[in-house]
Amino acid sequence: KMNENLKDNNFTYNVFNQYNELRNCNNFFESFDNKSFFKRFKNNDKMMLLIDKKNNNIACYGWATNRTPHCIEEVNKKIHFDDGYVLYDFRTLNEYKNKKLYKLLLNNIISDKKRPLYIYSLSSNKKSMNAINNVGFKSIKKLTILSHDFL
Repeated sequence: KMNENLKDNNFTYNVFNQYNELRNCNNFFESFDNKSFFKRFKNNDKMMLLIDKKNNNIACYGWATNRTPHCIEEVNKKIHFDDGYVLYDFRTLNEYKNKKLYKLLLNNIISDKKRPLYIYSLSSNKKSMNAINNVGFKSIKKLTILSHDFL
């Protein structure tokens, strides 16, 4: 079933390790906060994205880091882990919404990464939670503002 979800001939899956790789995407400079992206690349985080083959635009992206602890800015909490990657800060651009690209991107990431993967989403973001559950992630812990940092 997962292999079926990876077959969308309109988009290519890419992993960028450096900021300058984004220059080839037509919509990068007008659509993104370039300063924060530059900082993430300096920290050796990886940007995983789907690029629309028709117009060479970024359609959907997310980030992966193996730095521990990883700070979840939305609730000001930290994830501590021994091995693997934390996936964070996913976004689908407005013109590509409702095309299940987030789920397609997650499926590509899962098939690409061989180490453990961790991902989080706000409980209020039902679309994100559904996509995460549909690709096979299992819920480990719910965080709130009052919860302590966790392993």
